[in-house]
Amino acid sequence: MNKIGIIFGYDGSRYFGSQKQNRDLSVQSEIENFFNTDITLFSRTDRDVSAIGQFGILEFNFDITAEKINYWIKKFNYRFESYIQIKQFFYVNKDIAILSRTYLYILQKQEIFFFTKFKIINPEFDLEKFKKILSEFHGTHNFRKFSTKPSVSTFERTIYSILIEENQDFIKIRITANGFLRKMIRHILGYSFSKAENKKFVLINPNGLFLESVNFDKTDIEIINVK
Repeated sequence: MNKIGIIFGYDGSRYFGSQKQNRDLSVQSEIENFFNTDITLFSRTDRDVSAIGQFGILEFNFDITAEKINYWIKKFNYRFESYIQIKQFFYVNKDIAILSRTYLYILQKQEIFFFTKFKIINPEFDLEKFKKILSEFHGTHNFRKFSTKPSVSTFERTIYSILIEENQDFIKIRITANGFLRKMIRHILGYSFSKAENKKFVLINPNGLFLESVNFDKTDIEIINVK
C-alpha cells in the first residue's frame, strides 16, 4: 500500500498556516520535506491557529509496511517534538468521505501565568447572552459576511452543533459543521462577543483556536496508534 492517512496535531504559532507557502514556513512543507513526498490536507488552518486532530494523506511511489511507516513517524515526532506530532496512521484503500469538521475555541475566565495567548473575558461577561447570540448560527446559512476573501463556489455552510462547556478557569466552545470558509469561525465568534459585550466588532484572535477534528467515514479502516 502506498497511501497513508495520518492524524496529527501542531502548534500553529510557529507556522504561517497549515498550507504550503512560497517562502514562509508551513506545517505542510515540514511534513513533505521530512517524508520526501506530497501530503493532501483535508482542512486548512491560518497562521497561529493550532490543531489537535488534523487529517492528511501521504502518497508514496512504493509500497510501505506498517512497521516502516511507524518507524518514520517516530523519527518525525522526535525531530518536531514541540511543534508537530503524528498520533495515528492507517492505510487508505478507498476514497475518504469527510463528514464534518470541529473547531475548539478556549477562553480564560481569569489570568493564569502559564497561559498567555488565550482571550481573557471580564468577570461581568454575560455568558447566557453570548450563548443565545451564537446559537443563531446553528443550521444552514449563507456565511459570506463571515469570511475573508473567499474564493469558493458557494458561501452556504451547515453548522451541526455548537457546544459550550465551562469550568473554574476556562470556557470551551466547540463548533461542528460540514465545512468552514476562511476565518469563518473567527468572524462568528468576534460578532457574538461584540454583541454580547455591546462593543464594536473585532475579529477574534487566532490564539486559542484549534482544529479539534476532521471527521470522516472510518468504515473498513484500521487506525493504528503510533508506538
